[in-house]
This record gives sequence, C-alpha cells and structure tokens, in this order.
Amino acid sequence: MRYSPYILLAVIMTTFGIGEARAQMSVEQAVVNFEGLVREYNVITSGNLNLNNTHTDGSIAVGGNLTLTGNNVLAMHGNKVGPNPSVYLNGQLSVSGNSYLNNGYVYAPNLNSSTTYTGGSQRSLNNGGSLSYNTSHANSYVDPRNAPAPSGWNLTSTFSELAAISNTLAASSPTGTINFTNNQIVLSTSLTSGVAVFNVDASQLAGVSGINIQINVPADMVYVINVLNAGGQTLFGGSNNNGNVGQNNDQLLWNIVPDSNPNTSNSITLGSNFYGSILAPMIDLNNTANGNNRYVNGQIVAASYTHTGAEIHHVDFSAPVTFSPVPEPSTWGLFGIAGCAMIMLCRRPGARRRLAA
Repeated sequence: MRYSPYILLAVIMTTFGIGEARAQMSVEQAVVNFEGLVREYNVITSGNLNLNNTHTDGSIAVGGNLTLTGNNVLAMHGNKVGPNPSVYLNGQLSVSGNSYLNNGYVYAPNLNSSTTYTGGSQRSLNNGGSLSYNTSHANSYVDPRNAPAPSGWNLTSTFSELAAISNTLAASSPTGTINFTNNQIVLSTSLTSGVAVFNVDASQLAGVSGINIQINVPADMVYVINVLNAGGQTLFGGSNNNGNVGQNNDQLLWNIVPDSNPNTSNSITLGSNFYGSILAPMIDLNNTANGNNRYVNGQIVAASYTHTGAEIHHVDFSAPVTFSPVPEPSTWGLFGIAGCAMIMLCRRPGARRRLAA
C-alpha cells in the first residue's frame, strides 16, 4: 500500500509535537517550580528526619519517621511558618528528652497508639519523651491524627516533582565555570540574567581545604551548583574551610546528585556551614562532621536528613526569573490534528481549485 506524502507529513508533525511536549522543562521553569513546591518548609524529606539538640527556624515535612533526641525546638520563628502544618509527619514519632513546638500545629495522620496526645492547656505528644506545645494555633488543640492536612499539597507527589526538577538541573549544560583559587570559590558566567548552571564533582568539594566558601549571586539571577557523583563524601571535608554568607544567597541552589554506581553509598556529610538551599532528593544528608555545629541556611530537600547541634536557619529560596511554559501534550496534539485537517483539505480537488483562485 502506498502512503500519501501528505499523510506522512501529518504523522511527522503530530509525532514531533508530542516529542517536544515530553522534553525536559527548562532550567528557568525548574527553579520557579522548586520555589513553589517547597512552600515555607525549612526541611522536606521523603524518608526519616533525625534531629539532635538543634532547632529549626521554620516548618518541617517528613515522609518517614521523626526522631527527636535531646532538646530540640521546632518552628521556632512564627514569621517562618505559613498556614500549613508546621510539622507534617507521615510516619511515626520518637522522642528522647524534651522538645518543643513553638509555632503552628502538627499534622500526623498515621501515628500509632504508642504516641499519645495530651490536650488542654498543657498540650504535648508523648512517646518516650515529650514534644510540648508552645503555640496558640487553633489546630494545635486538635489531635494531630485529625488535624487539617496541607491545602493542595501532597508530600509524595511533591517529592516526585522535586526529584524531576533535580534531574532536569543535573542534565542541563553548564553556563558557567567554578574554580578554586586564592583560597576562594570563584564562579564565572557570561550570563547577566536568568539561571546560571555550574557543575562540580563531589570529589572536588570533598578534598578542598583552606577555602573561604562565600558565593555572591547577582540580584536578578539564580545560581544552580550541580554537585555530581556524590556518594559517601564529606563536602568541604578538608581543614580550615570557612563558610560565610554571600550576597543574595536566597537565590543559590545546591543540587546534589548521586553517582550511577549502585554499590556506592548515597550518603553525604556537610563538612562546613552551608548557605543556600539544598536539593538532594536521592541523598541521605548528614550534618554530623567535625564535632557537628554546622549551620545550614536555606531550605533543605533530602531522602533523609540527620542534623546534630547548631541550627537549621530558614532562608526562603527566591527565583527572580521568568520562563516560557512548555505547551502541554494536548496542545501539541491539537497542532498535529489541525495540521492533518489542513493537509487533507488541500488534497481535495475542489479545495485546490479554490485555493488557487
């Protein structure tokens, strides 16, 4: 059977459209989506979160279990807590010692009977130790199993989208270079707006010593640093590294990506203070190096996270960039159908005469 070249062209148009729709999102779209997905949460994990003698400025969302050891304070600052649960716990709670919730409320629909809720003026969650409430939020007077869920936000689907964003950023071609010179990290790019992408191997950061870690981001840009081939290293694990705040670090995103070796650990330890948000959805992140006390200043996404000592400071990620949305598959399908219709119309003899008139 012979196929009309016009029909073949229509098929190609339709197929091309669907292929374009399946292409990865742009880096600009990725960082804007990241900003929206993390909302006001200080820490988001798909697995467990372990906090030991520390505090979080803002809210936490935990896909696994939450373990509180020693004296911890959650959601310490009210201006860092939004309308959603300040503790979103999908798994179980384990408390050793006395910890405190300063703002917001707890949503934990799957808590088992080993964790008890005490209501009234002395509200607390008890399981070995106690998580006491220092908050007057109306929903804090409700058992966390029955408290309101976040509005329009599901932790499982959110984490899946964050993983896709991490993959998009990691696959993007670098538009800048990163060098270690004169005891400093130097980032260079010819871009003057939008998103600049920098690639660095995790082994380079593991072996760095005597470096002043201070990154300045231009006011109308976002810097994405892809930390590639991460597996078992301590980032900035050398001696005498000094982490300092730079300009516009709320526009700095560290995208930490594991290597492809299934036999390599997907665990990373932070060896210095970190400024900027961390996107590490496939990484078990630890802040337990060199006597602990490593501050993180940003929003954290990780497979699991363990933090001992110091504090987790909430600095909202900001993406002052715009992007052109990629058309939905249905839109490209309509383009293809319209192309088919136009081609078939042109094939009709009467239509050709009218078009030629």
